[in-house]
Amino acid sequence: MKIDPSRIQRLLSAYKVEKSSAPKMKQQSGQIDEVHLSGSAQTFHLAFKAAMESSDIRTAKVAELKTLYDAGQYNVNASKVAESIIDHAYGKK
Repeated sequence: MKIDPSRIQRLLSAYKVEKSSAPKMKQQSGQIDEVHLSGSAQTFHLAFKAAMESSDIRTAKVAELKTLYDAGQYNVNASKVAESIIDHAYGKK
């Protein structure tokens, strides 16, 4: 059996890694990409940023409840709690 070197080269060339053939974009001088957000998007961004920076804990309310609880004066009105649960379930609040 005779091995032809040119066929080996063709076979090996199928396994070569080639550089990306993606088209190169020319950068035009003086042009800058810009993004414009709608007024609604800007408002949402500000609200989201404020929410992320705020604390989830109302420390004044927690301190008030702790004082009442420690003094044995914290009472829960079960009727109001039940009413609120029902209202929330039916979408009234």
